[in-house]
Amino acid sequence: EAAFPSIHSAFPLLYAMKSPFALCTPFLPLLVISNDGLLLPYEYQQRAMNKVFEEVNMSQVERFSTGLPPNRICEWQSHQFRAVFKCIDGFLVDFRWMYVSRLGNVGISFLPNTITNVEITACHQTSIVNTRYFPRDARSICYAYNSMRGSLDLRVLSDHLINLNLRSNEFTGPIDLQYLPRTLHTLILTTNSIDQKVVYYGNLPKAIDEIDLGGNAIRSVQCVAGDRRYVWKGIRDSKIY
Repeated sequence: EAAFPSIHSAFPLLYAMKSPFALCTPFLPLLVISNDGLLLPYEYQQRAMNKVFEEVNMSQVERFSTGLPPNRICEWQSHQFRAVFKCIDGFLVDFRWMYVSRLGNVGISFLPNTITNVEITACHQTSIVNTRYFPRDARSICYAYNSMRGSLDLRVLSDHLINLNLRSNEFTGPIDLQYLPRTLHTLILTTNSIDQKVVYYGNLPKAIDEIDLGGNAIRSVQCVAGDRRYVWKGIRDSKIY
């Protein structure tokens, strides 16, 4: 920090949940601190997208990329039922892949924080997922019908998140539903490998109307703070405490 006293006196350093850090105004990121020094945000996005596609089978994306590299993803061509890429002012905000076989693992930990909608559905993903690295501006995240793995820490989800769908993967527990974001409407964890007798919840978001835990080895849910809620799927009413 001592290296940038004038910058720090004018703009706060936001310690993001994922690395690298960004120097920001309340409106737009100004600089990104990476291992290579200071980068403008669009420069960081270019490098990040190269990492996102590092393990992707590029022959499967040629019809969308038209030969352009990942760092020019804003120029790729979307397909309504297979892949969608949307940018605003050069920043990626919508990133979706659907039913693309042999895609290879997408490096979701490197997705830019500017993304508000991310979906990778039925693309044979096998990566280990860390919820701490979800895009921080994401409103909707869907990684359904894959073989993704990892222990789900739901205490670190973004305060912007509205819908989270992790249906039909290989995620494990334990899970804790006491610190969900206030914005959350739906949480779908059905058909995973969560082996947990009791899931504890408390002070659920007022907006939430569905939590689907079916298809796991979960026997009951128990309220430890706030009011008991009946927003559950996959749990018998007699097992909601």
